[in-house]
Amino acid sequence: MKSKNQNVAEKEIPSTSQHSVPEASVAATPPNHENGKKKRKKRKWRHFFCCFSETDSDTEAEPTTVKPQKKSRWSIFKFWKRKRQVAPETTVEPDKKSDKLKNMQHDCTPAESAPYSSEDSVQVIWPQAGQPECPEDKTTDDPSSHQVKNTTENGEPSDLSWDTLIMDFLAQEHVREQLFNMMVKHFNDGKITENQIQTVDRFGFPNIANTCYMNSCLQSLLNTEEFIRDISCQEILWRAVPEARLLRRLIDIRDCHNSRDYGLKKHRLKSFKEAFSKHVPEYKGSAQKDAHEFLTFFLNEVKSLSPHLKRKAALLGRSYTCPVEDHHVFKMENMRTCKSCGHQSSHQEEFTSLSLDLVPEGSVEDMLETYLKEQKIEFLCYCGGTTSEVKPSFDTLPRVLILHLKRFGFTKTNKLQKVHDPVWLQRDLVVSSKQDDGCYSLVSIISHYGGTESGHYICNSVHPEASPQATSDPWLTYDDARVLHTTGSAVFEEQQHSAYILFYKRNDVEASYSHQHAEKEQPSSQTAGKYCP
Repeated sequence: MKSKNQNVAEKEIPSTSQHSVPEASVAATPPNHENGKKKRKKRKWRHFFCCFSETDSDTEAEPTTVKPQKKSRWSIFKFWKRKRQVAPETTVEPDKKSDKLKNMQHDCTPAESAPYSSEDSVQVIWPQAGQPECPEDKTTDDPSSHQVKNTTENGEPSDLSWDTLIMDFLAQEHVREQLFNMMVKHFNDGKITENQIQTVDRFGFPNIANTCYMNSCLQSLLNTEEFIRDISCQEILWRAVPEARLLRRLIDIRDCHNSRDYGLKKHRLKSFKEAFSKHVPEYKGSAQKDAHEFLTFFLNEVKSLSPHLKRKAALLGRSYTCPVEDHHVFKMENMRTCKSCGHQSSHQEEFTSLSLDLVPEGSVEDMLETYLKEQKIEFLCYCGGTTSEVKPSFDTLPRVLILHLKRFGFTKTNKLQKVHDPVWLQRDLVVSSKQDDGCYSLVSIISHYGGTESGHYICNSVHPEASPQATSDPWLTYDDARVLHTTGSAVFEEQQHSAYILFYKRNDVEASYSHQHAEKEQPSSQTAGKYCP
């Protein structure tokens, strides 16, 4: 049984719902004819937008005796127009107004009553069968409710230039992006053209609640194939040690890295995070974390498994080599010299990464040289001197050199700030140590966007399927589940202001490392488990 207000509304003004069917008398009303040029211009824009209108295939067919109303092609434009509607002045009593607000909140669906943000994508919401319409589109017996500035009762612009309104509508960035994606889907059937940035439907990792820091670090680690290979080749050991659950979860992620099943990836990422959180409890929950801190914790946890795995290897007559110690650990030596008597003393320390201060308009090599310079310190020597100089140097070099750029620091007032100074990202880097010199190539970059309160991490790495002889310089940008094709040259240029962690892979040991694995195709009982069969 319809209410009195609904009957009055249906008699006076036709419903503007996209799926409503008018009365027979309304359907028989001849349409208003417009003059020449204005009518053709309207028809042109209607034809443009009709490509993007959706149809409801589940709607039941109406009886043939009633002629269905032609669906409006202005659904996208109406959504834009709502933001520019001017609310009519009303003289409703306070108590009656509050009753109307309650009815509006009761009738509106959550999707339609939610406030619109310019950052949201354009969505066309179709009323479902039997679903009450929002009062914004619903006609009532109040004549003032139909007064909308610069629009006709059909929701189309009236007194403004069509060209001006349409261009104003298309000028919005989020609208252009949405229309572009819809046009690609309609005209190209979802296929990517050569002029667009090509996306990759694999290799990505879904974000499971503020885990972009973890996804970026995992992408960089998986990009170092030799490190992952050394873990995988010792599977017989860490499969038999309960404490090595973290390694098992890492290899599970490696196995689905090339998969398009993002549901499987989400499950395995959760399992990995749970295993990691048992070792580092502060990573439970969904709080944002620092990528360098996570990476350091993870490498240290893998190192801490060495005693358990070495004991198991001894029982099985095998040997175990920690992949972190074999690939990422290096030693730094600090030589202290007293300025009074010249007495020298040295101290060695192990690192898995090196944190470098930013040098204004400098390169990675400049920051590394600044780190290795002598520094004056206050130190009480046996001779009574209080001033000494300390010079750090590399004692050993790793296969993968991880450099952390210190973009976060404290001001003189102890306020945390982020430094956005550009850094010249060098593709090749030569590092000297007491034993030898190493030639390194940049293979992965973790970048941070945002400030000190919140931000987002992405990873750029060499394409995992790229050939060493490739001349196209293929790289991939990993933005959680979204993966894009790019080139190394473009990455080095674009990430100068946001690069946070750099992964340099040593070149002069790669050939010997591959040759070493080839010679160990049939390992002995003493080395089985260390090299792949």
